[in-house]
Amino acid sequence: MLSELLEEEEPSLEVEDGAPHKVKGEELEYLDEILEPEERDRLRIPIYFRHTGKEERGTYEVKGDLEQKVCAEVLNTESKEYYYRPEVREIRRKLRTTTEYMFSL
Repeated sequence: MLSELLEEEEPSLEVEDGAPHKVKGEELEYLDEILEPEERDRLRIPIYFRHTGKEERGTYEVKGDLEQKVCAEVLNTESKEYYYRPEVREIRRKLRTTTEYMFSL
């Protein structure tokens, strides 16, 4: 998916509700730099920060090894499954169009 988006003049993708979502080329290039060539097309974009209410307040889950790797790279920390609100804000500052919040009950 990342390789295809990088080739598009005006990259966009379809999000969960089926709506088109424009993506910044600079963010895609940054993701391309982080990942190994064999990982690039396995990354799911957008990266979702999921809050189910089961976790501690202000805690978001990130599913997927590559998605966690990207978040860790942005924060310059080790990869993990759960991130706190300040960490998510930091990641979203860098990857505004390639990340999304997801809330479920």
